[in-house]
Amino acid sequence: MEDREFLKAYRDTFVENFLSSMEESIPGVLNSQAIRVLVRKLYSVIFSFKENMEKEIFELFYSLARNGVNIKKPLTKSLLTLLRDYVDHVAKEGGDYRKVKEMVDLIDRVLISVDSAYSKYLRELREKASPKEETQAIELEKALKVVKEAEGGEVDLLTYYKEVPATCRTKLLKVEGKEITVGMCDLKIFDIGSVLYLRLRDLPGAVQVRVKEVDHSERAVKLEVLGLSDLPQERRRFVRVVPREPVPVKLERNGWTVTGSMADVSVGGVGVYVEDPDDLKENDPVKVSFELPKGKVETLGVVRYVIERGGVFRVGIQYELDLKQEDVVSDYVMERQFEILRELRGPSV
Repeated sequence: MEDREFLKAYRDTFVENFLSSMEESIPGVLNSQAIRVLVRKLYSVIFSFKENMEKEIFELFYSLARNGVNIKKPLTKSLLTLLRDYVDHVAKEGGDYRKVKEMVDLIDRVLISVDSAYSKYLRELREKASPKEETQAIELEKALKVVKEAEGGEVDLLTYYKEVPATCRTKLLKVEGKEITVGMCDLKIFDIGSVLYLRLRDLPGAVQVRVKEVDHSERAVKLEVLGLSDLPQERRRFVRVVPREPVPVKLERNGWTVTGSMADVSVGGVGVYVEDPDDLKENDPVKVSFELPKGKVETLGVVRYVIERGGVFRVGIQYELDLKQEDVVSDYVMERQFEILRELRGPSV
C-alpha cells in the first residue's frame, strides 16, 4: 500500500486534525509543541511500513498509559478522517480498492496495538496490590469515583449478545454508594442479574455493572457497580457472530474427519462444537469446510484452542480466506449482526 507521496503530504493535516480532536476530548493534557512532536513521531511510526510497527506503537502507548495520558479517542478520529481522505485520493487515482483494504487493515492493527498497551497497564495496576480482596476493593473504589463524576450526564451501556456488541446511550440519573440508577433505552438488555459495561469518556476499559432492579413505570434501572474491567472483545480483530440456525462444519486432518456445529464465525476464524476432537491440539493444521447462504467456504486453518465445556469440545480455528470466500463470510456476518441487533430492539422486558 506504500502510497508514500500521499502520506508524506498528509502528515501536517493529520497533526492538525489530531490536535483539534484532542482539544475537544481532553483539553490541556499536553502543551501544543509537545503534542505536535508526539503526533509527528506517531505518524512516522504508523507509516514506516516496518515489520515491528505494531511493537513500536505498543511501547509508545504503554509509556503514555503509565504517565496517565489516554489519546486513543483523538487517534481513532484522526485515523478515520485520514481513511476518508485516502478513499477520495484512491478514487481519483483510478480506484484500486485493494489499497483501501490495506489501509483499513493497517488502521485496525494500530488500534489493536493501542488497546493492548492500555489493557496491559490496567492489568499491571490490578496486580500491584497483592491480596485479591485488597485489589478488588481498590478497583471498586476507582470505579465508583469515575461513576460519581459522571452523575447527571450521558453514558454508554454496552452488552455482548450472541457475540455482537450492542450499545445504548442513556442518562446516569443517580449514584448512591455502590448502586447507580440509569434511564432505560431501546434495547432489551436489562434482565435481572445480567452484566453490562458502562463506557465513560476517556476511560480505558469500562465499569462493569450488574442489573439489580428494573422499574418499568419510571423507565429506570438500578445497577450494582462491580469494578473496572477490560471489555471481553476489546482485542478481537474481527467481529464474530453466532448463527441463527445450526451450521454443520467439517474438520479434516491426516485422514481424520468429524462434522461439528458452528459456534460462531468471522472472516478470521470459526468456533466449532464437536463431541470428540480425537487428538486435535493447539497449532495443528486442519481443513475446514462449511456452507453459508451465499456460498461454500473450504480452506486450511490452524487450531488455536480446544476447550471442553459440559462434555462437548469447542475448537477455535484461525484461517485466511481468499477474496471470494471472504465476501461470503463477511456478507453473512454483516447480515447476521443486523438480525441480532433487531432482536435487541424494543422496550426492555
